Amino acid sequence: MIDVERYPAIRFRSTRLSYAAAQLVAVDGEVTLRAVTQPVRLDVKRLRCAPAPPHGREECGAAIATRISRAAFGMTYAYPLVGDEIDLDFAVTASRVRDGGETESP
Repeated sequence: MIDVERYPAIRFRSTRLSYAAAQLVAVDGEVTLRAVTQPVRLDVKRLRCAPAPPHGREECGAAIATRISRAAFGMTYAYPLVGDEIDLDFAVTASRVRDGGETESP
């Protein structure tokens, strides 16, 4: 059980980007879930960047996948009836920002 009442956020901090032929293919980092931090590799399945209307700023969208162990984060409820590994697939959208945090203008 993730227990979202006590742990409402999952945090990720990247430590390394991996490229193949100038294409981002993976992001290594640390994920914190239920107050436990573990290393994880996020596989970048698709990445596309383009100007976004109406402002024309560059935005990127990515499809990400990884697999984590429930037990590594203290989620052992109903094991072994419920498997230990969890597949995570999600989408990420990002916009380029200036150093001060404000969004860049075209």
